[in-house]
Amino acid sequence: MKLTATEVKMLSRLSARRKRRMWDAWLSFLLAVALNIATYGYGVFPSLTESPFLGMAVGVSFAYLVHVYFAVRPEDKLIELLQRYVNRDPEAVKQLSAAVESDTVAA
Repeated sequence: MKLTATEVKMLSRLSARRKRRMWDAWLSFLLAVALNIATYGYGVFPSLTESPFLGMAVGVSFAYLVHVYFAVRPEDKLIELLQRYVNRDPEAVKQLSAAVESDTVAA
């Protein structure tokens, strides 16, 4: 099985993309909570206490955090299917390991 350049790129950056998505979700949630604490606890932005913006920001960021951890995306299903086929084919494994090695050497 000969992998295309797009497939190699997608498979080699899979774990980094998942970690990045989790970090982004946590960062957005913690920033919304910190803004909420700064506004209500310390009175930093007094005009925000009158609007529902902070509550919505915390709610949306929490929903995104839950979505990142528990949602099954169609792209993830396709990538897992591709990984199953790649893991059974020695030629594809060699091609993918060469791409991963060249990325770590270049970085």
